[in-house]
Amino acid sequence: MAGDRVLKIGLVGAGNVVRSMHLPVLTNMKDRFEVVGLADVAYEKAQALSGQFGVGKAYRSFREMKDDNPEMEVATVATYPYTTHAPLAIEALRAGCHTYVEKPFTVSLADAREMFEAAEESGKTLCAYQNRRFEVALLVFRQALQDGIVGEPRLIRRRVSTGIKPSELLNFGSHIIDEMICFTDGRAPKEVCAVIQHPEAAYDGPAGFFKLYLRYEDGLVGEVEQLPNPGKVQINYIYVAGTEGSYQQDWADSVADLFRKQMMLDCEDKWWLPKSFEKLFPNIFRNDGSLYYMCYQKLYDHLVGGEEPPVSRSDTLLQFAIIEAMFKSAREKRAVEFSAP
Repeated sequence: MAGDRVLKIGLVGAGNVVRSMHLPVLTNMKDRFEVVGLADVAYEKAQALSGQFGVGKAYRSFREMKDDNPEMEVATVATYPYTTHAPLAIEALRAGCHTYVEKPFTVSLADAREMFEAAEESGKTLCAYQNRRFEVALLVFRQALQDGIVGEPRLIRRRVSTGIKPSELLNFGSHIIDEMICFTDGRAPKEVCAVIQHPEAAYDGPAGFFKLYLRYEDGLVGEVEQLPNPGKVQINYIYVAGTEGSYQQDWADSVADLFRKQMMLDCEDKWWLPKSFEKLFPNIFRNDGSLYYMCYQKLYDHLVGGEEPPVSRSDTLLQFAIIEAMFKSAREKRAVEFSAP
């Protein structure tokens, strides 16, 4: 499908994530995307990135960028603070752009609903940017679940220990909550129970570490943890225990890690492995940032080929509903019943 049509795209935000992730990928996908502009209130940053990557022009606002490029079809919102995501996404949608929004998508369920309402009114795609859905370890783990190598799952655990700042709970935590939604195929839990370091904080504020329990109708329990690590070295693992055994996999963020990962099975099929990573996960071995590459490839396939978007509206709303229930549980110091948004 590459080369069927080139989509003109503008980026709102010129910070580190755009410099280190988005632009390196987009400049290697010129047969699918043309970067026409970079907009940031810090105009000098946008100007510097435009010159560094040799793409588009620098602008002081989305409106200025869109007015200068009326043919622009897609906008990526990657700004800080995160409270700017909702108004910028709504502006882009109303201006006629399909809109991709970096995580955290926004800072409340109400904002997320308003954003999707704007998308529906405009007839444009709005999608959360969840690059970690395409990490090798997660893809392999999901395949293991789908292949039923441990039977019927009874416990799924996703844990991250890291030295990130307390203010980054939503920023990084949105990844691992989204991953649990992937593992459970977008099902809503029936009960949520959580502990948060500072539950009185707004969840885009300094909330700190958390531990989250999700109980599902069929008895499955999901555990999601983001814990402090004084050593500031990120430690990750994913684990499932089922009716026929268990599976544990240390995290593998990059291609290099793929061959250093430890994957442990305690079940009948002890030697299970995906038959071919390259065949199962096309382009996962690209050198231009496979996680972000896959995000933009999936968006392209959706906009040009009519395939499903990389992240569904229902998954995004479910994530924010879980986060709000998580804070309610932590503040009230009890498990709370959960209803799908």
